[in-house]
Parts: sequence; structure tokens; C-alpha cells
Amino acid sequence: MKEANVFNLDVDTRVDKAIIEEMDIYINKLVNGFIEVGLEATFQLHLSGILDDLLQIHTYEIDERFQVALEKNMPINGNKNYVDIVIKYTKNTTERLHLFELKYKKESDGAPDNGIIYSYIDMCNLDYHKVNTPKVKGCYFIFLTDSFVYTKNPRPSTTRAQLPMHHGAMINSGFNYNVSGNSAKSIMGTYMTTGFEFSNSHSIQYQKFSIKNKEFWFFKEKI
Repeated sequence: MKEANVFNLDVDTRVDKAIIEEMDIYINKLVNGFIEVGLEATFQLHLSGILDDLLQIHTYEIDERFQVALEKNMPINGNKNYVDIVIKYTKNTTERLHLFELKYKKESDGAPDNGIIYSYIDMCNLDYHKVNTPKVKGCYFIFLTDSFVYTKNPRPSTTRAQLPMHHGAMINSGFNYNVSGNSAKSIMGTYMTTGFEFSNSHSIQYQKFSIKNKEFWFFKEKI
């Protein structure tokens, strides 16, 4: 007799599973016209709603709970740091957090160098929490764009080469990433002097889809 499919998933595995499912659902809703591409805030709202629904489905024990919060302040070295989406898991006295930062950069926004710098800031902030905030058990970064520029191999010595985020790029752990241009330095914030460093390496792999013959690209990375 075949055994029933009884799930034996820990919390982090359930969240990882929900991340895969939510982006697939979101993209299919976009492609089929159920929702429309809007602003970054719209992206955040739709994705958090899908994520919340999935986590409720993947709640199996009567004394556990997933809560999804938006724009939660999680300070870094005393400075404010608002995280786009925070999942709080509670069970009895246990509390675990999973953090998400999202970026949606439109072709009409221009300034792809700035978009990459702001993405690195978000990713490094997530990396900080993963290493230094005990309750944080997982961090995720999702980047969405309709601009092919972000996916292209960069010219040498440009900001896009100094902060690799094109398709197939490697971000190596323990390596210091910084910029040389004055305008780029001016938006680095607290990372202007320290540069960007990551505790794990990351391979950037974009995926492509189309909405009414217009192409979009995204990648998601567990920090």
C-alpha cells in the first residue's frame, strides 16, 4: 500500500518553497493579465499578498503562525533600515525572521548604475542581518526589470563592471566591491568608505518572460 504524502518540512524549507511558488504565481498572473505591472510598491504589495497566502497554506501545526509585515524597521548599527517584507514565524517561545528586499527598475527610470548600487545596498543590508541578527534565519533579494541593460555584460571600468549584476555574474564572498565614479560614490551611503562585502558567493541568473510582446527579466537570490 502506498504511503500518504505526509510533509516533514522545517520552517526554513517551507519559506524557501513559498519563495519559488510565489514568483511563479506572480509572473503567471502578470503574463495572463490578472494583475498589471505597476510601481515598485505594487510589486511589493502583490508579492507579499501571494507570499502570505502560501505561508497560510503551509501552516501545519495548531500552535505555529506566520505573519507577513511590510516596511519593518530593522536598524543597522543604530541607523534606520526599512526592510520591504518581513516574515515572522512564531511557535510557543520560538521566533524566526525571514527578510525580503525587492527592486523593480523600469527602462523609463534610466540610470541603471544607480539601480545596481541601490541593489547592492539592499543585498549587503540583508547580508548584515543574516550574519548579525540572531532571529534572522533567511534573507532573499528579488530584482525585476523591463530593461535589458541590466542583463548585459558591462564595459570594463564602469560601475556595472565594478558591481557585477549582469546575467551570469559572480559576486564572490570575501571580495570588496566598490565604485570609482564620484556620482556613484555619492549614493553609496554608509558603504562609500567600506565598500560592499558578502559572506556568501552569489551567481546572478536572470529569467525572462513576456507580457504582450514586451520582455521582462528577473532574478531571485538567497543571501
